[in-house]
Amino acid sequence: NHNIIQKNVNAMVGLQEMNKNRAKVRPYEQNDSDLANIQDMILDWSLQQARAYEKSLMGYKDSLLGGLGYLIPYIDYERDLLNGELRISFEPYSNVFIDPMVKEKDFSDSRYMIIRKAVPIIDLLVNYEEKEQDLKNMSGEYIADSSVNEEAGLKNIVSVKEYWYKEVEEVFHVYIEGEIVRFNKKEYEESKQQLLEQVGEDAIVKTNGKVIKYAVVANDSVLLYDGYSPYGD
Repeated sequence: NHNIIQKNVNAMVGLQEMNKNRAKVRPYEQNDSDLANIQDMILDWSLQQARAYEKSLMGYKDSLLGGLGYLIPYIDYERDLLNGELRISFEPYSNVFIDPMVKEKDFSDSRYMIIRKAVPIIDLLVNYEEKEQDLKNMSGEYIADSSVNEEAGLKNIVSVKEYWYKEVEEVFHVYIEGEIVRFNKKEYEESKQQLLEQVGEDAIVKTNGKVIKYAVVANDSVLLYDGYSPYGD
């Protein structure tokens, strides 16, 4: 019976909200206590600013209903163009498509992930200024219920799919001041001259490696971006 299930789900979500778990930084050694306390306050403040605890509750409810709840961290550059701000988005499990061959719980062996979103077109026009004409001329619309699209304001909503996928290409391992730093092909080409002057050719090793790519498509017709992941590998 649906009503019985809903009642139990609401009760468990309510209990979770009353007894929220909080992320904490704990000292690794006894002398780390002061540093851990400072980092703990910074972490808690950052998660509150990102509304992470609120979003985790939404993910918890989805995990009760469908066995999975997705919380996706991202960097929002709207207010801070230089450093960005940590944000957490909740994505319904029905909008996230995972590689069916995945075995690891953290999806580290996933070949791809697709996230489907309903996005106001005004947000796309702000974030992809160079695609303004394509967005205004694109075909199709966000379909929920065609009889109420106009009244509900869904005419201004665009169906967006984010594709995260892995590719194999040349990567460069550079020995810099006692550490090995990995560069993808684009990063290396942009910094090549500086790296050669700084460390020399003998400190650079080229291999094949996996890199994460990212693509964004609006209404299955307009390619907004296709390139390296903005968050690295």
